[in-house]
Amino acid sequence: MENKYEFTGETVTVRTSEGNLCKLNQIRALKDIPRHGVKEGDIGGWVEHHFTLSQEGDCWIGANSHVFDGSGVSDDALVSESKIMDLSHVKGKAKVVDSIIMDGSTIEDEAVIRKVNASGRIHVGKNVEISDTTIKGFLSAEESNVVIKSSALSGENRLSENTEIIRSTFHNVNLDDGVQSFKDAILEAKSEAYIYGDVTFYDAYVSADTITFSTEEKIRFNHCCALNLESLDVYGDVLFIGAFIQDGAKLYIRDGATVKGDFDSSKEEKKRYSIHILSNLLEVSETLIAGEILFSGMWSITGSTITGMVSLQSRGARMSIVQDSTISDCVSITIPGSLNGARLKNLELSGDGSYHSEQDLHLLDIQDLYV
Repeated sequence: MENKYEFTGETVTVRTSEGNLCKLNQIRALKDIPRHGVKEGDIGGWVEHHFTLSQEGDCWIGANSHVFDGSGVSDDALVSESKIMDLSHVKGKAKVVDSIIMDGSTIEDEAVIRKVNASGRIHVGKNVEISDTTIKGFLSAEESNVVIKSSALSGENRLSENTEIIRSTFHNVNLDDGVQSFKDAILEAKSEAYIYGDVTFYDAYVSADTITFSTEEKIRFNHCCALNLESLDVYGDVLFIGAFIQDGAKLYIRDGATVKGDFDSSKEEKKRYSIHILSNLLEVSETLIAGEILFSGMWSITGSTITGMVSLQSRGARMSIVQDSTISDCVSITIPGSLNGARLKNLELSGDGSYHSEQDLHLLDIQDLYV
């Protein structure tokens, strides 16, 4: 077998993650490697032994890269401007650029790792792309079409296929086998974040300028807190059970949502409802709003059923709307007459009489009322 590289005779001493000293050897190409733009005679990076970089395939270690502490690069992989250590391996057609990989990690297949600082063990394969990300703990991303950008992940993280995470912080995330589950999780997005699949959030904190959940399956929010949320845009089957969306959020829910909470009459008014949506705009259609919920802000509700301990409190400068919907059983509607008013149109009013009748609604001094 013809060797593709040799040692130049230059060495450098570095420290392993355990603090031991390790001597590395600089490499030089003995032939062209077109796949990685390497020409015969090019100076490469630094390796611990001859077996650190395989002589077979097109694998290469570029200048300013260090691979040591029992780690290896093989097949057609590329390591550039990076450190690979602690028995970690880069293989297949994977690329690692401007990154630190350690703790027995494996990067393989056609994965691309760029500007990643992984202080824990990661397994990355298929066509996974991770960039501008800090990883602490364990990460498994071995399914297709996983993209992570500008994020911080800690704890034990398992990502399923077709997952895109952008500018986010996750703690102890589990998204596996297409059924994506966030438990005790923090999601922080500085710009749009998209999450696809069958997603469940348990005891989660969500903070984002704009976040879109787009799925043909199900999304579940179970006792979650959504703070600093400028806009939440949900497509698909969504269920809220115990959620708090802070003042100022814009919430769009379309087609097949269920909003259901718990109610405790012993608590003060603002704490009685387990779901609080304090919104500059709540826009829902074809939705079941089933009790124990406080909506405060400006709302547009169409084609929906509102029933149970629901409080609709309009406090926006623009008009709130409920139309083509059914209202029953202990629903209260509060609209100060000083506002532009509300449009209540094509409603079916039924139940035990705890809500306002059509005549009562007219007595609310609403400037623009249609029933």
